[in-house]
Amino acid sequence: MLSALRDVYVPRSSWKIAKLVRLVRTIENWPRTLVDHLGLSRGNYICRLRDGARFEVRGGTDDRDILFELFMDRVYPVELSEGSTVVDVGAHIGCFTIPAARQGARVFSFEPAPANFIALQRNVELNRLQNVVLFRAAVDGRGERRQMLLPGNHAHTARYTFRPRGGAQTLEVACISLDDVYHENHLERVDVLKIDAEGSEYEILYSAGADTLTRTRMIIVECDTFAEQAASSIQSLAAYLEKAGFVTGTRDLHLYAIRPAAAGIDVGGV
Repeated sequence: MLSALRDVYVPRSSWKIAKLVRLVRTIENWPRTLVDHLGLSRGNYICRLRDGARFEVRGGTDDRDILFELFMDRVYPVELSEGSTVVDVGAHIGCFTIPAARQGARVFSFEPAPANFIALQRNVELNRLQNVVLFRAAVDGRGERRQMLLPGNHAHTARYTFRPRGGAQTLEVACISLDDVYHENHLERVDVLKIDAEGSEYEILYSAGADTLTRTRMIIVECDTFAEQAASSIQSLAAYLEKAGFVTGTRDLHLYAIRPAAAGIDVGGV
């Protein structure tokens, strides 16, 4: 059963050392990644993980932060069995798509931002994966074309949003509802649904039909919080999913929801 995780205070110096140790243990060419982390280079490079995965990273952008979050902080600690089905909403450059596919899962990945989508394609090719289906589209609660707000800083590659907090420029993107994702791809069962949608997670899940949620065994979602909307909080979303039959737990801004009968999915002690 999932349980809520509590933050533990660690002195900053010890935290920095621990982070460096995780960096060295996780990334083969860690000196190049450290140079990016320290802001000493903004050039693109290939980040080589010790498990064999490869990622083309745009230096000086959110790309490195997402890599750290997934592979060093392990915010998505999921181990999948061969033949599992995964839906990745907000795939960015593939930091969740790639490891899921390398475990043998069939992955359906959605990313609306053009530059991110190109990076996602490159990383799928770089890892020679044939079991990934890519969609240049946003998943939302409407399923119609919408204007997406672009981040004010080009380095913020993970901050495209429909919420009124981005930059002044917009981009029209194709959208699809979660129900249509399942229906159009004939998904009878989804083992893991991962959502990182910069505030759209609430409309995505609240608009999903009961049948779609019933077909889903585990949901991992990064939750933004909006004080002006009570329903747009990690607590409200957890309560909603619990009513739908999930057991939930939280870790910082991440919500983990799993069906009690979902055997074969290891969530790494979360």
